[in-house]
Amino acid sequence: MNIDEITKEEMDAGTENFFALVQESLEPMGKWFVTECFEGHQMQNPPDGLFIEDWSGWLVPIERSGITQNELDGTEQSGLIVWRQNGEDAIAVEWRDVGLYKWDGPIDPNLKPIHLFTIELFQDK
Repeated sequence: MNIDEITKEEMDAGTENFFALVQESLEPMGKWFVTECFEGHQMQNPPDGLFIEDWSGWLVPIERSGITQNELDGTEQSGLIVWRQNGEDAIAVEWRDVGLYKWDGPIDPNLKPIHLFTIELFQDK
């Protein structure tokens, strides 16, 4: 489905489904993602039931999963949840760290992305 053809309700449900996958993938690491805002880079033809785009936010210990942006204290890892094409039939979703509660300045090029999960894209042939 093309994102220009979906309703707001489908977009909201797709975003919720995407975040369920993100949180599920972070659980084994003992982490939880607190969103700040979407960063654009929307997938034009996402799999049914998902609305996929890049998000900025923070990783916190899972014990603090109920925390809000206003309660952050500066010890959280800030960064981005990003997606990228992974071959023709899949996308990879990754965490890109930008440091402790810091959005200004260059991102350390030595920080490697953390692969969270892959979504297989089944296309009609």
